[in-house]
Amino acid sequence: MPLFLLLVTTACSSGDQRALEDMIRARAINPAKVEISEAIIYRDRNDARRACLMVTDYNQWGEPLPTTRVNAWYIFKSQSWHFDNFWDISDGLTCEKYVPAESKDGAGVAAQASRNEPMLMPPANDAPAPLATASGEALIDGCYHLDSCSYSRLLSVATIKQQGGERLLRASIEHGDVSDATGTDADRQRINWSGSPTTIYALCSTKSPLIAWAQGDSTMAEEFDFAGTGIAGAQQNKANLYQALCHDIYDNSLATQAASFGYRPLTPEGGRGEFAIDDPEQLLGQ
Repeated sequence: MPLFLLLVTTACSSGDQRALEDMIRARAINPAKVEISEAIIYRDRNDARRACLMVTDYNQWGEPLPTTRVNAWYIFKSQSWHFDNFWDISDGLTCEKYVPAESKDGAGVAAQASRNEPMLMPPANDAPAPLATASGEALIDGCYHLDSCSYSRLLSVATIKQQGGERLLRASIEHGDVSDATGTDADRQRINWSGSPTTIYALCSTKSPLIAWAQGDSTMAEEFDFAGTGIAGAQQNKANLYQALCHDIYDNSLATQAASFGYRPLTPEGGRGEFAIDDPEQLLGQ
């Protein structure tokens, strides 16, 4: 598979490339054989740091599958790369075409590509925090019943452990609520934030996706069967925290995309549901 060198940025370090490749291989069907292009790293129109790669995976018989595109984003607070899906390129949007359209300076990037010049990128440390605030950025929605309309925003996140394709995250979350909610976007301007951050854990895993939190003197965890029985209403708020932390999804759509992310149904009963644990930092590998 040809490498897309025309738009490769000078900031595409070997460390970034290795991290992106490891992340992709962890979700690939044939990790030992999958072909991954050189990453194109750029700034999008919101000044976020992004990457685009072309990926050719192989099935269990060693036959190549259709080449796909991976769009990745970098979270500065956790200093880690993430991506959402393997995108079908039947629309012709290879990285060479996708990046100029999505970049901060689309015309300039396209011109650089035509001249076979590298695309320069500003230093990473000048990037704004890409996290949720009430000023229009993404909030984690908990508004399913107007009598208990709530939101959460992510204050910080750190990767505690990583093993294979699984990650254990520790995050600081602030919750807020809206009185007399209307169910419209105007509610977001009237959120009463608690002012008391809460620490939660997310085990980003296709085998055992869960959130853990302190409850009185105990620590509880809840497992979600995104690809099987789905998410019950009682689980929705915590499932939305998982989607935001592990996949940067804020529209409650993971269940409809679960298979493409590598999720499979859990037990016939829908997984373990809610259960008590001893130490959330020991969840990975159990």
